[in-house]
Amino acid sequence: MSKELSAKFINSVIFMCRLFPAIKDPFYNKKLYLKLSSFFGNYMEQQKDIGNTIHSVDELDDLLDFMGHAGFNPILLASARRGLLKFKLALIKERAGSAVPAGLAAKKEPTVPENSKQPDPIRVKKTVNDRNKKLNSSQEKILSYIRESAQARAKQVIDQFNDLSERTVKRNLTELHRIGLLTKYAENRAVYYKLNS
Repeated sequence: MSKELSAKFINSVIFMCRLFPAIKDPFYNKKLYLKLSSFFGNYMEQQKDIGNTIHSVDELDDLLDFMGHAGFNPILLASARRGLLKFKLALIKERAGSAVPAGLAAKKEPTVPENSKQPDPIRVKKTVNDRNKKLNSSQEKILSYIRESAQARAKQVIDQFNDLSERTVKRNLTELHRIGLLTKYAENRAVYYKLNS
């Protein structure tokens, strides 16, 4: 664990803690406390799985986004989000740095003469069929809404969940499509989603 990562973690926790005096609503206070506790616990356990820490950062970011739409102090929220995203970036950089074995980092790519024709690289479509992945509450609600209506336009889903930002709804739809629970298709310049069968 690098000093930079530890410093970014401490800064993000400090910025998040500065929100507590501004929150008068017990619901948001408890929600922030629980998400922050999970974030802290996952950071302490990050040696086992950095993915859980990144997931906690995403959950806190979603909560900050939701609080922004609920009318909380935008300056405090922006500074907390900034600290959180700086930590996430440092975490991703550290994970990327540790993923490359030391012996491979120094190796150079073989050089190819300019006149030789290179075959096109093989493009592999990444598919994830992990339907057992735990969904967050927003994703479960979106899935339930689409299940009830058989198919839904992206715009309808965004309008239905107006308590969430448009970006959050689109991110959840993309994730549900990526893990194979939804099928995405376009028709008459509109994007539709339906359940995979």
